[in-house]
Amino acid sequence: MEICIKICNLDCYYGKKKALDSFSFEIEQGKCLGILGPNGAGKTTLIRNIMGVIPPNKGVVYTLGLDASDSFVEIGRLSGYLPEGSSVFMNMTLYEYLLFYAKLREVDNPGEAVDSVIEMIELTEEKNTKLKKFSKGMIQKAKIASVIVHNPKLLILDEPTDGLDISTTNTFVEYINGFVEDGLTVIICSHLPDVIDRVCTDILFIDKGTKLFEGSKEEFLKLGDGTVSSAYQAIYDKRGKKK
Repeated sequence: MEICIKICNLDCYYGKKKALDSFSFEIEQGKCLGILGPNGAGKTTLIRNIMGVIPPNKGVVYTLGLDASDSFVEIGRLSGYLPEGSSVFMNMTLYEYLLFYAKLREVDNPGEAVDSVIEMIELTEEKNTKLKKFSKGMIQKAKIASVIVHNPKLLILDEPTDGLDISTTNTFVEYINGFVEDGLTVIICSHLPDVIDRVCTDILFIDKGTKLFEGSKEEFLKLGDGTVSSAYQAIYDKRGKKK
């Protein structure tokens, strides 16, 4: 199967602090990867390197077959990235907001693409409603739509269900599973074990810039009692004993 992301011996610093240390991993196209780890583990830094937002101090990152260090624009065109806590243009209508992103990504027939994605997120009746009148769940749907309107090959979601109720979270789980079934590669960072368990095929666990686990979700679950939370704790406790 085609490799979507390949990272080799990556070092990345913020000033004198080493955020990623000799980091290597790869993920195949069409997989859903869950990135786990405590706050400050290096998850966001890893994503920024994958997207080509920041260059590595050492090593190489290949995203969708491109050297990420000099392909920021092209990777942005081929992928969708929703950072944690990203904002929206509240004075725009849903249609205006998504049309902006469709044109930014140079989508063919942007109006048709926007109508299609609005139908997918089931907000057709709110098409001409300003985002400032939307609930938190509706805003999150709009954000998801903005990063898939151009039909990307790679989708990266950082805490996409944070603060949402159970019903809306279930809707997002359905979206993500549907994306993967359609062959889209999805990377998701989430502190919610249930979300990771329901959508991910593979797990990457990092702490302090180093990789502690890389493999299938089934292999990961065997490290605990069959749940994501227990496997997470088992890896974290083992790390602590080595100090």
